Amino acid sequence: MYSKKFNSKSNLSVHLTGVSLRFTPAGDFWLCLGGIDMPKKFVFVSCLSVLLISIGCAPEVRRVSSTFIPMSPGRHIESFYLTDDVIIKLHTGYESILKHESRWNFVGQIPEGNVYKPHDQVLTVEGANIHEAYIVISNGQLVGFYLPVEKAFSPLLLKLPLPIK
Repeated sequence: MYSKKFNSKSNLSVHLTGVSLRFTPAGDFWLCLGGIDMPKKFVFVSCLSVLLISIGCAPEVRRVSSTFIPMSPGRHIESFYLTDDVIIKLHTGYESILKHESRWNFVGQIPEGNVYKPHDQVLTVEGANIHEAYIVISNGQLVGFYLPVEKAFSPLLLKLPLPIK
């Protein structure tokens, strides 16, 4: 239900079911929820707090379900080393760093490319949550990450060439 009225002191009141706003001639307003009056400073601080909290939340890491085919038993482990640091800017605003001289071992494939697990570090990608990740390479370029716990692929916005030896 909605109504508005002027009372005898020239205050404007707007009423919704359970909520009312009262505006005074001086430009002040009060919010009334269930009979409890709240001054505009409280309303402003509350709204600002909700806004800042929602802005501060990182987006979730994008991912799509993917079928992982592990390396066949008895196959020689293919590996490579990075000749330089690789800094990857994620769509979530966070960065992941592949370290210089880090070793990467082939562990399997997904439709998006070959999957390599770090030998001497734990790689994570971060958004609203932190996920363990392996890199996915296709045609010599880093195309995204395989998230082994989620059994999903997280694509990069731009493919990156890797400095490999």
